[in-house]
Amino acid sequence: MNSVLVIIEFLFGRVRLYLGYWIVCIIVLALYLGMAYLVHETQNIWVYNFLDPHKENAHVAAYIVGIPVAETVVFIVMWGLIHIRDWILPRGKGVRVVTTA
Repeated sequence: MNSVLVIIEFLFGRVRLYLGYWIVCIIVLALYLGMAYLVHETQNIWVYNFLDPHKENAHVAAYIVGIPVAETVVFIVMWGLIHIRDWILPRGKGVRVVTTA
């Protein structure tokens, strides 16, 4: 269901995606990761078992590096697709919203 909503938003939405938004996404991701480690320090439980360095040393580093890299790849792909969509169907030729005053 989420995929259907994303496709509909991509095809019919006219919001632009700026590369500066990527920095915000990475900061939120880093804060979320920090929160997981903060919960472990304060409550001595792991929110996600794969973050426990005592169980999987190399995998933890792979997750911490791999997730932001995957987010960056998806962000750049979507940025490119949105620019291609806007090139094919410019803003002025899409559906117009008429408001009555």
